[in-house]
Amino acid sequence: MQAMGKSGEEAEMNQGPDAAMAIGALWSLVSALGVALLLTLAAEPSVGDGIAVGIVCGIAFATASTFTNGIYEQRKPVLSVLFSAYQTVGFAIMGAIIGAMQSQTLANAATSLRCMRGMASVR
Repeated sequence: MQAMGKSGEEAEMNQGPDAAMAIGALWSLVSALGVALLLTLAAEPSVGDGIAVGIVCGIAFATASTFTNGIYEQRKPVLSVLFSAYQTVGFAIMGAIIGAMQSQTLANAATSLRCMRGMASVR
């Protein structure tokens, strides 16, 4: 709280985090959709591709906007570094999960296609 320039009393005066958590969850879903859409540009998405896309998104979007906002809000640079690192790691994890899901989906689709071809040749 000290790095944000708030005292303990100011933090206690704020109402519960319910609305902030709901809005944060909504924007996390929007971010995940963006990572998933960018990951579709890979021919055969993998966990590694997902991590790479996540890191690029974290640095290009989250870090850039965090440092820009930090300058205008006159935050201490260490706080911007912490926020940026947190966001970049989050994007990398998000990309890894989405990459694993997309690669598994492609594998399942390929298996289904082979099964359908096998069934067609039996007829």
